[in-house]
Amino acid sequence: MSELKIPLLFEKNEYIIDQRANLLKIGNTYDIVDTEGKKIGIIDQQIPAWHKLLLLVLDKQAFPYTYHFKDEKGNIGATVKRGWTYFMSKIQILDANNNVIGVIKEKFNLMAHNTLLLKIIMVT
Repeated sequence: MSELKIPLLFEKNEYIIDQRANLLKIGNTYDIVDTEGKKIGIIDQQIPAWHKLLLLVLDKQAFPYTYHFKDEKGNIGATVKRGWTYFMSKIQILDANNNVIGVIKEKFNLMAHNTLLLKIIMVT
């Protein structure tokens, strides 16, 4: 059996996520900081040019998004991706090799708030 290799970026149990102030940028970028205050990576939102134009006129809630979790050297450790959505969203969590390792699905509930279901796929 092969051993699951966890990127160095994800070896800690607690992180601080700090959003960078981008006045003229449509996408978001976040710094990943450990509990000692050391920057250990970034989360970078990838937005195609055509998508940026549509964001200026349409509701961004339904738009797809892709966030890359990168270490200090710029290596992608994981990606969080969602396609177009209008009602119930499905978010995929991918490893560095673009393999799906988890899924977050929104579950509809008439009597209460909608809830999110996280399913982690462990591949060994």
